[in-house]
Amino acid sequence: MCGLIGSPGKAEQASNNPGASLLWTSDSPTIVRARAMLERGEFAQAEELLRDGTSLTFDADRAERDESLETIRRVRREFSQTEGELVESIRKTIEDFTADDLRRLVDEGQVICREIDGELGYYRREPGVMVRFCDEVKRRRGEWDERRAADKGAVASSAPLLDEDRSNFTLNNHLAEIALAGQAAAEAGQSPIVAPRRFRVRYTLTVLPAAEQTDHERMREGSQLSVWLPFPQAYRQQSDVVLVSATIDGQPYQPQIAPNATGFDGPLPIGGSTQRTTYYETTVADPAKPIVFEQVFEYTMAGHYPVITEDNTRELTEDERDAFSHYLAERPPHLVFNPELTSLAKQLVGNETNPYLKAKALFDWWDANIRWVPEFEYATIPSFADLCMKRKRGDCGVQSLTLVSMMRSVGIPARWQSGFTTTPGKENLHDWSEIYLPPHGWVVADPSYGYRTSDNPDVKHFYLGHMDAYRIIINLDYGQELYPPKKSLRSEPADFQRGEVEVDGVNLYFDDWTWGFEVESIEVVE
Repeated sequence: MCGLIGSPGKAEQASNNPGASLLWTSDSPTIVRARAMLERGEFAQAEELLRDGTSLTFDADRAERDESLETIRRVRREFSQTEGELVESIRKTIEDFTADDLRRLVDEGQVICREIDGELGYYRREPGVMVRFCDEVKRRRGEWDERRAADKGAVASSAPLLDEDRSNFTLNNHLAEIALAGQAAAEAGQSPIVAPRRFRVRYTLTVLPAAEQTDHERMREGSQLSVWLPFPQAYRQQSDVVLVSATIDGQPYQPQIAPNATGFDGPLPIGGSTQRTTYYETTVADPAKPIVFEQVFEYTMAGHYPVITEDNTRELTEDERDAFSHYLAERPPHLVFNPELTSLAKQLVGNETNPYLKAKALFDWWDANIRWVPEFEYATIPSFADLCMKRKRGDCGVQSLTLVSMMRSVGIPARWQSGFTTTPGKENLHDWSEIYLPPHGWVVADPSYGYRTSDNPDVKHFYLGHMDAYRIIINLDYGQELYPPKKSLRSEPADFQRGEVEVDGVNLYFDDWTWGFEVESIEVVE
């Protein structure tokens, strides 16, 4: 796995709204040369090339240069951990771990690292990946846990990793409730939108003092600070969205609220704000102090449980296939039909024509073979689908968009969504996908939640075709323009969950601010 961040591949076929940095999509000869240098680990040479203005002829090229240099800085950040730092981190749980052990695991391809100018840089979130996937690290960590527990007269914990806990009692009970309500609604000929709840959420973004930012001189007194925060869509089972309050440094403020998305039920591209925001502006009075942006919003969220079977699902007609062409096409660089993906998808579905059985065949394979992994920041990934198929791993966003690619490659309309999960005790960012199954319409396929650990088949198979109520839907597409448009390269070009920040038209990256959200209340709606 050493050196792996993905390959540009079809990323050079730039498209509208690619959701990626120009470093991965531009066909400028200079940028193409820089990409080749990065693949060889020649980061300093690539940066020197991009800073050499004589090789850049057009204004657009200069913009590409600046964005590419920033993206390279972000890649360096992703692989900023040194050998000594990683060994020290591992030794906190495996006390006899050595640098020689690490080098051997690197040679075996067990460590995420990358050659940068002749030196190995290790993924900043290691050893988190090694703990999940390296058998030796898992074994040795377990042995040391047992030793320490024995010294204390206790029993070593064998609890699953947070992201791998598919037997979560609270969530699985909720899924059973949604399934029962959905089945009862179907028998009564009623809507599959069931068991609604009212949520109240507090979301906060704090811009750090200038002295704590990467560039201490960027934010000054009088600077214009622009902030975009996530805001819920009114979409199918998510409704009655209200901004309760908004403040800047505790003072009331009325942000611009992006218009809701439109036209999301049918075959045409979604209109309106597919990545929904609230927008704040302020002038920096004292760059030595943090600046806090906060909003409280409420919304009603319900489960969506159409009863889907092989017998009540039909194929798309030819007219429908033409109408859904937007949701059956590639969208480089992230949503691509690379050879491995298309070959595998066709092999899995074989001669099957029923769209539900085709989707199930893909989901079955996915659940058995693709694992969750702490992912690189999305701006540093050339192609989600290429990376996911190469590693057979990915976080929820990479998995969902790659599953969309696979579904589309076998003729199933598919699209991507994201926001948050609000399961009590498990609140976090989350992405998933939707597929179109006639006559049921758009339904959820959530690959990273996958098949649940449950004896109840309705719970086990819930996330192929159904959606729980513990969600906040923010985005109905990826890589779309914010409202109002952001001038600089976004911290997150594809997704939009944590927020975005600019100072005087220049992006502030994740290093320079913090974010958090709290579910303040959940009330059952009768």
